[in-house]
Amino acid sequence: MPQKLTTVLAALFVASTSIAPAVALAAAVPTESGALAAPASCASLTSLVLPNTTINSAAVVPAGVIPPPLPFLPATPVVETCRVHATVTTPGVNDHIGVDVWLPVSGWNGRFQGVGGSGYKADDPNAMALAVDNGYSVVDSAIRLSAST
Repeated sequence: MPQKLTTVLAALFVASTSIAPAVALAAAVPTESGALAAPASCASLTSLVLPNTTINSAAVVPAGVIPPPLPFLPATPVVETCRVHATVTTPGVNDHIGVDVWLPVSGWNGRFQGVGGSGYKADDPNAMALAVDNGYSVVDSAIRLSAST
């Protein structure tokens, strides 16, 4: 995996460790003065500043189901998630690498999981739903190179 993408994924992981549990645990985190800290929001991830990276969107999506990849398979249920889409670029190369991160709004297990299989299995929302349903912050590690994402 390119070093730049590894750095971005690491930064998004760090963000996930502070955002994912924030909704569930915000009331339990006092500041130095003893007052309760304001909860971090999913939308606040759009202000995250990372080199050569744009956070395109960050929004809470209600619980629901992900359609199956094949008609004879069952749909995958998914819990309420904070879904983040980022684009990573390389100056002078004009590439665009899409990165999707899903964070459980509640029930985060404190862990991070990567899914996908590079160009062989990109954009697998069913795998992401399964991971986030089990409490993981999850990233689609498929590197989708395109002129725009």
